[in-house]
Amino acid sequence: MKFTELQKLFHSQYDTDRSADIAHEFNVTPQVVHNWKIRDIVPYKYVKRLKKKIKESKKNKKSIDLSKNPIILQQNSGQFQLDESQLDLKQLLKNILMTCFENKKAITLYVLIILAVCLTKIYFFTYDYYTSDAKIIPAVSGSKSGNKLTGIASQFGVNLPASGSSGSSQISGILYPEIIRSRTIINSILENKFFIEKLNKSVPLYDFLIEGEIGKPIKLELAGNILKNMINLNMDELSSLIKIEVIAPEASLAHAISNSIIEKLNESQIAFKSSKIKEKKTFIKNRLDDSQKELYELEDGLKTFLDKNRNIQSSPALMLELNRQEREVEMQMQIFTTLKREFELAQIEEVEKSNMIIVLDPPNIPNEKSGPRRKLLSLFSLVFSITLSIILVFFTIFIKKYKKRLLNFIY
Repeated sequence: MKFTELQKLFHSQYDTDRSADIAHEFNVTPQVVHNWKIRDIVPYKYVKRLKKKIKESKKNKKSIDLSKNPIILQQNSGQFQLDESQLDLKQLLKNILMTCFENKKAITLYVLIILAVCLTKIYFFTYDYYTSDAKIIPAVSGSKSGNKLTGIASQFGVNLPASGSSGSSQISGILYPEIIRSRTIINSILENKFFIEKLNKSVPLYDFLIEGEIGKPIKLELAGNILKNMINLNMDELSSLIKIEVIAPEASLAHAISNSIIEKLNESQIAFKSSKIKEKKTFIKNRLDDSQKELYELEDGLKTFLDKNRNIQSSPALMLELNRQEREVEMQMQIFTTLKREFELAQIEEVEKSNMIIVLDPPNIPNEKSGPRRKLLSLFSLVFSITLSIILVFFTIFIKKYKKRLLNFIY
């Protein structure tokens, strides 16, 4: 072989034609390679050694390529072989596609079965539902005059609850969501009768939500959990605006339940307000009686003082005592007047039956169903069935291939 041919061969196989690289490959000195270049001939034993090395390289080319990858999944008759080599994503994808193609009948069968189950569930066992929404805010009661009178009373040592304040006769709106979800409100709604279009009659809500011959307490508990899931409450803490959404299988039922929630919430607020007003009236009445008694005693004392001291103007000490007693009578008179006014305001407030809730948007009767979105669910079901089918096929192949190893591991 000529030296120029050797250089071309080295360039094609090893991408180099430098004399130093050739010498290193043949394990000779650069001077020997230089002599080959001058004579333009290469000894036969080195040519034979090089051809043998190239032949072995071509034979093991596939294994050499795979040795660069730590993990490779090779497709072999529809099965995977694990090889500790670098992961080639393109090759992996190709192997997966090939496996899917070779097992297309099994995958198609799995897809049809899973998709049929999903579509049956969506179209035959998933019922339509409707959403009725409403917006409410707490009604703030109370008058400025009552607050002023309370301030005057506090100056004289009388601790009166503020008339109509949110802390006394009205619950804070922040608690409304918890009140609506309370057992008392939920059970009162469940015991109400609602007209059910499906049954064409009015029945207690708990009988509609929970069918069967079981005890009422158990029905109320189970139906209460269902009803809580049917009610969505969103509140803006800054404005105390509460949005109520009720989801039900019938439009009229969703509207009726939403109305019932507002009604029961308003009733509970009025009941709480009435109880707080009664407590306030009792407190004011007791304090009013004590104040009146003290006022009468001070007035009697002043009268007795004036009867005993006819010539007060001539004595500075008597004048000072007179001013002191008149001042005490006047202060007690102001306290008595304040308590009397608060008592009258409490009586007026007790008679009032004003709503404790302002309904901004009353519950609506939905014209269209809110769900389910069957077309979108069907698309998701198709994607899910394909994905699950591929996983099942791969899992089956894996089990078949490593069945013996798995059995040996288990036993």
